[in-house]
Amino acid sequence: MPKFTIANAGNVVVPAYLTLLAKGYTVRHEIHPKTGCETWYAENDSVRLIGEDPLALLGLAGIAEIRGNDWKALDDQIQSFLREFGLEDPS
Repeated sequence: MPKFTIANAGNVVVPAYLTLLAKGYTVRHEIHPKTGCETWYAENDSVRLIGEDPLALLGLAGIAEIRGNDWKALDDQIQSFLREFGLEDPS
């Protein structure tokens, strides 16, 4: 069966929001009165997520669900990631 594709675009914002609701999160957003910048929040009984849009919140929810309180990467994991994707400082 062929793969289907979902890309980071405007048409995934509402599906991301609906997915967060289905996962049990409450979602809200605020617009900063001076800058007009939006901040989005998703919360459940154990975690509060803060991001720039529902898609970012959904990514954070995935991290929280899989990695929990130990969500931070270790130094060796960071270095491995940088090596794998050629992002190391050449110096």
